[in-house]
Amino acid sequence: MISFLRSYVAERSIPPQSFYFTFEVKRLMFTHYGTLKGMNHKRVTMLLSLLILVRVLIYKLILRPWEMLPSLKKTEVLRRNIKTVGSFLYHLVYDHLVLTVIVVSNNPVSYTHLTLPTIYSV
Repeated sequence: MISFLRSYVAERSIPPQSFYFTFEVKRLMFTHYGTLKGMNHKRVTMLLSLLILVRVLIYKLILRPWEMLPSLKKTEVLRRNIKTVGSFLYHLVYDHLVLTVIVVSNNPVSYTHLTLPTIYSV
């Protein structure tokens, strides 16, 4: 797991096709080959935060608890509550990153990427 995370944020690593959100691409720098460059502490923290907190914790665990706990009843109150908690955490992470990681202007690579996700309908 550690080697995957290191390769995910390392200088000159090749990111998986269509893996990054537009939010991430705007804040990363790429070589003309499409590899990462200029990876500083803030960019590394951004990538790891979005991977672990948003993609895993929020999308997989909080917004879909019945995948981990199949016996959990899908009530309307539960759906509304987990969507509220998930939305709050999602915006908390993104608002923090907007303030700490600046947008790279004139990013030279037209990198194929995902658009900023919306909270899954639960």
